[in-house]
Amino acid sequence: MVVSRRFSKEERVLDKQDTLEMLKQGVTHAEIARQLGRSTQYIVNLKNELVVEGLITIEEIKKARKQAIDAKKRIEKSISESKAAEKERIRNEKKAKVLEYLNLGITILEISRKLDIPRTTLNRYIVELINEGKVKEEDIKSQKGKNKEVSKIVQEKNEELIVPPPRKSKSKKKFIPNPDAILSEEEKQVLDYLLKGQSYNFIAKEMGITQSEVVKITNILKVKGVISSEQIKSARERKRLNDEEDVIKLLKRGYTQADIKLQKRDTINLSIMISKLKAEGRITDGEIKKAQEQARRLEKEEFAELVLKGMKKGLTVKEIIESDETRICNRKVR
Repeated sequence: MVVSRRFSKEERVLDKQDTLEMLKQGVTHAEIARQLGRSTQYIVNLKNELVVEGLITIEEIKKARKQAIDAKKRIEKSISESKAAEKERIRNEKKAKVLEYLNLGITILEISRKLDIPRTTLNRYIVELINEGKVKEEDIKSQKGKNKEVSKIVQEKNEELIVPPPRKSKSKKKFIPNPDAILSEEEKQVLDYLLKGQSYNFIAKEMGITQSEVVKITNILKVKGVISSEQIKSARERKRLNDEEDVIKLLKRGYTQADIKLQKRDTINLSIMISKLKAEGRITDGEIKKAQEQARRLEKEEFAELVLKGMKKGLTVKEIIESDETRICNRKVR
């Protein structure tokens, strides 16, 4: 039997002992190789030696492997059952809380927000509570019309699932702010960007996440009642108007499009915006050209003045160019 000579005799003896022990435990060749820091082929060679020497048989290896797989399946089943039990425990706790809130006369909408439970899930809980006799139809109906939607649930209480009525395309849900909502740091950051009118694309780049993740977090913020679609739309419109005013001011001060992008890197489609401003007559090509020429002239005059001042101080040309005063010339006229 040929075994790699990269290891000493003593090392091979120890490897064979460890391999034998793990084979009896049903460990795979690849896992043995990983644990010993050896190649899989090296372990296979050691196994073949062990079989030839009569220290273990192929049948024993297969039997041990089967026992290991069965044991793994039992462990996975136990973990799965444990997770299911934990899930059921949490579900029962939520149902108990729903029952408590119903007995206090709290509306379905408020319960959904307090417990952060989707309406369809909450409907199922209520149906189960009615069927279990833990809450009476009369008790729910006697809440003075607070839970109007419960009447639908009562009518269909024997159904397995309450299907919500289809949404009407033109109807809009009334936004009810929830100032006590608890937000994660990531949610707070997204909320701050949204209130500033930033786009999903810009937020994603700034936070280093995907755009779909930003949309998902935004939907969570809407559900929690901290921002609405109208507020997002209004914030973006305010930002657009402010951006247009800022771009007009910068163009009239001689800034080029490249300069403006550095100043306002969150302005989307700058060239389209400038074209729109021109079309609306809010700025013209003549004004832009005149402003840029004036800016260049002023920069040259400022630079000449600083050079003259530096020469009067006895500075060399190199010293003048490297001076802090000359760097001022690189900025745009304000």
